[in-house]
Amino acid sequence: YETGRRGINTVSSQAIESVELKPGDGKPVMVEISMRNAAGVYQVDELLQAKLQGSGLEGYVRIVALNVEGATDTIVERMEL
Repeated sequence: YETGRRGINTVSSQAIESVELKPGDGKPVMVEISMRNAAGVYQVDELLQAKLQGSGLEGYVRIVALNVEGATDTIVERMEL
């Protein structure tokens, strides 16, 4: 994240409203990510998923990203990894 820049890292990080860790259903941990718009998908799909792969935690963590009420776009309403 760089102040004053408009690259994908900046735009996508600003799209994330909140991240919550919850007890999972099927996997012990659920990471629930609330996004303001679909740009947040980059943070989830490209960055978080890449860090999770090969970490040894893949089988224990479920990631759910969804648009919050009043999101600026609904291109991606929900995604699960």
